[in-house]
Amino acid sequence: MRICAAAWKCIRSSLLPNVNTETYLELRNISDKIATEVVFAKPGEDVGLLPINCMLAQIEEILAKQAAPEPLPQAAQQARRWLDEIFESTGTFSALNIERLGEWVTGRGPGVDRRVRQ
Repeated sequence: MRICAAAWKCIRSSLLPNVNTETYLELRNISDKIATEVVFAKPGEDVGLLPINCMLAQIEEILAKQAAPEPLPQAAQQARRWLDEIFESTGTFSALNIERLGEWVTGRGPGVDRRVRQ
């Protein structure tokens, strides 16, 4: 199941049917900002957690307004589950959280696929 990888490859390569150029650029801009925050995230710390949460909420809002094709909504839901798990537990990143979000936002394949099923 290539939910996250397929979704963000769509954003990165502009293969989004039914999504206008403005929305595409907005999603891409937000995903680039999330990627920047993930780069600076460290296990055991919460640096970047609130900005990532805020930017994911922006993505969710855009997708709710737009008839976005799958797998974009599924990818956003997966990221939301991961962030909610962080907030419900320690409130800080683990190495696995950082790895998952990094793979999610860049659309790298097999690592994302394996963890989506967990």
